[in-house]
Amino acid sequence: NTKTTEILTISTEFQFEPFRYTCTKTKYCAMEEDSTNLTKTWAWVPPRPGNTVEWRGNRVTRKEGIALKHLFDNMQDYFGQPNGEPNVSLSIGRFHPGQEVDGETDSRRKDNSAVASSTMSWKGNLEFMYKVNHRDRDTSLKLQYMAMDICLDLEPKKHLNFGGHDMSEYCRTWMYAYAPRYTVETFLKYFEDGTGFKASGNGLLLDEEQNIVTLDLLIEPQSEPGFWIADEDDNKQLKRVGTVHDAYQHPSNQFLFRCIGIFAVTAEV
Repeated sequence: NTKTTEILTISTEFQFEPFRYTCTKTKYCAMEEDSTNLTKTWAWVPPRPGNTVEWRGNRVTRKEGIALKHLFDNMQDYFGQPNGEPNVSLSIGRFHPGQEVDGETDSRRKDNSAVASSTMSWKGNLEFMYKVNHRDRDTSLKLQYMAMDICLDLEPKKHLNFGGHDMSEYCRTWMYAYAPRYTVETFLKYFEDGTGFKASGNGLLLDEEQNIVTLDLLIEPQSEPGFWIADEDDNKQLKRVGTVHDAYQHPSNQFLFRCIGIFAVTAEV
């Protein structure tokens, strides 16, 4: 049986020429278990000062700083890059329950007892392992972000291309984006090789004449995905014009943007 899964793309940041990236505050979590009532508490634990570096106004671990600079500042290993395929592998992190599904055990389930025997859908965040040469040494660094050369559609919409969405929520909880067929197929191949799942294709619409794929992106409003453009006075600097929804509401931004999109991705199986 072929295992399939939904890929739910959660938008995080979008960068435009000259490409830069500003992250939100990085959180480090530690879990404590109360043996009395078996409840679990999550607390923010800052990294040790000696093991951190400053990156875009945030304190991150040294290894994470190297990875962030590699992907975002140096614009390496993004899907759709002109100089070959990205040097990255991916996997699904810890699964957590989603929604009830109909029927008995589903052949789409990942081959482990917790997921395979459940009648619930399960979700897991994708983790990306980048191969980075740092100070003449090859090292592997993990991030929960991927990057893709993509076009964002900020043009006002009067009707749906596809998908059952509320039009009033455009660019707030969902939006359309476009990418070359080869770029999308490359990512799906990486996904299948890394996870053992075959993507269902839901949320993708192929224009075979132009070899362009329309992506139905889901946005997590709580993440407040940032929208950055080049500063008019200094095109080597970026300024944040607000969230994607803020940018969409301004007439000067209501067109197609080609950019490097930075995404966190969730898979549902």
